[in-house]
Amino acid sequence: QVLAKSQRDVARESHKIAADRVKTTTAVAHASKEYMEKARLVDHESRIQATLELKANTDAANAAMKGANERNARRMMKKKEKQDKEFNDILKMGGNPYVEFKKRDVMKAAELEEKRERARILKQENELAAKMVKEDDYNRKKEEHEKMEKAYEDAYRGEQGREIIEARNRAYLMEKTTNGTDLIDPTRRVFKIEPSQVTTVQDASFGLGHNPRKDKNQLQDVIEMMKKKYPKTDAGEYSRLIPKKIELDEDVGDESNAAGLDGL
Repeated sequence: QVLAKSQRDVARESHKIAADRVKTTTAVAHASKEYMEKARLVDHESRIQATLELKANTDAANAAMKGANERNARRMMKKKEKQDKEFNDILKMGGNPYVEFKKRDVMKAAELEEKRERARILKQENELAAKMVKEDDYNRKKEEHEKMEKAYEDAYRGEQGREIIEARNRAYLMEKTTNGTDLIDPTRRVFKIEPSQVTTVQDASFGLGHNPRKDKNQLQDVIEMMKKKYPKTDAGEYSRLIPKKIELDEDVGDESNAAGLDGL
């Protein structure tokens, strides 16, 4: 009995899950169908509009063609009526009506062709003028750009001139010396100056403890420079050569002084 009840509960739960699943699937199917139907209607409406537009354009073209044909027919009818009226008059004057009429047609066609040619030439002249204006504007901008670049080049070339370069190098060298000494002497009027004597640099004498060309302050400057460059470096095996600082105990010093006074 317990087993049967458990089976019924499981069946009810499974049925509920299946019903929810079917409901969800059905809703998705209906939504997809509705979306497809809307897309079909939109496509159908677009096709209808395209067909109607094509029919309207075709009707307009046919109407225009029909109107042009009717106008041409009326023009030809008026032309024939005029020629019929002039036919006998030309014969009486000893002329050939057909030759005269053909001559008129040729002259009229030539006039129309000349008018078309003039219109075409005028159009080409306008297009050429527009191109020339555009080209002139482009050339003007290009010339201004080239002038600006040339000005930049001249300014750069002026900055890179010999005198400016020498002055800049001289200022740089004087800045690197210890007392602002000018190392450049193109006239050779100054006594020869060794750069190592007026600059703080590590030369071959470093580590020997003596350099006859440098005074004490210059040697100390080199040492300070090397200390900054290698802050973690100590004297190493030469530390034993450095005198140690002796500190006296104050009590011992007082006792010694007292004993000396007693002895006196």
